[in-house]
Amino acid sequence: MEEKHFEKIMRHGFLFFSLRHIKIEGLSVRITETLEKNLAMASKLVYLDLSWQDLSSVDFLLNGNTQHNIKTLILDNCKNIEFKHLFNAILKLQNLSYLSLNNINLLAQDTVAIAKHTPLVFYLGFSGIDLNMSDVNSILEYTYRLIFLDH
Repeated sequence: MEEKHFEKIMRHGFLFFSLRHIKIEGLSVRITETLEKNLAMASKLVYLDLSWQDLSSVDFLLNGNTQHNIKTLILDNCKNIEFKHLFNAILKLQNLSYLSLNNINLLAQDTVAIAKHTPLVFYLGFSGIDLNMSDVNSILEYTYRLIFLDH
């Protein structure tokens, strides 16, 4: 998808947005800059799937109106995201109820820290992250509404 088409799509004020397996093309396009610029316009956004994107940060979630509304965040296979950036963004997503971080580079203690600060989620996806029973018990202890833990 070309950047100009992406920008046109973002202006429509939609609720659900997925870039799963879609690559944004352009000579000078950096995915995080493009998302930061365009997600600020998506004030009604509640579902965001950026799986398989080459992201090193999700700081763009900290800007604009999107942070208040996102209930579903899927970042499966975004292997370059650094924990500190991810954690800061998750702290700001106060309405988050579905969080999928399958097959990203997190340590067990990172998943426990995320669970501790997202007590209202009903789904946590940590598949591909090496968790022992103590980690799983800690996650379950911190999440009050958890229905499904994928690990």
